[in-house]
Amino acid sequence: MIARMGDGELERVIGEELALLRPEARAARDRLEVLLDEDFVEIGASGRRWERDAIIADFLESPAVDVTVANMAARIVANHVALVTYETETNDRRVLRSSWWRESGGQWRCFFHQATVAPSTD
Repeated sequence: MIARMGDGELERVIGEELALLRPEARAARDRLEVLLDEDFVEIGASGRRWERDAIIADFLESPAVDVTVANMAARIVANHVALVTYETETNDRRVLRSSWWRESGGQWRCFFHQATVAPSTD
């Protein structure tokens, strides 16, 4: 961890990640444009590749789904860069997630997200 970036910064990044899961953020273009970097890319659990404009349009058109979040952790991996990892569960589907965030001008913005369906524990 970079010494200049303490737990408060990690809490901010986690807060921003959680905001992206909330219906009120997913329904607000201006909030999404702040949270998602201009270079944002996602590889979804379906394997589909999303870029920023497409994911914003999808969020605005689709109602948010209630999701359970578990095992969320964040770590600073370089100066002004953080990695957030966690699991979500929706309708009996568990997904492993990781998001890369970078800070610029006091604002943390997500620039990459990966979602992978978790293997069955049966």
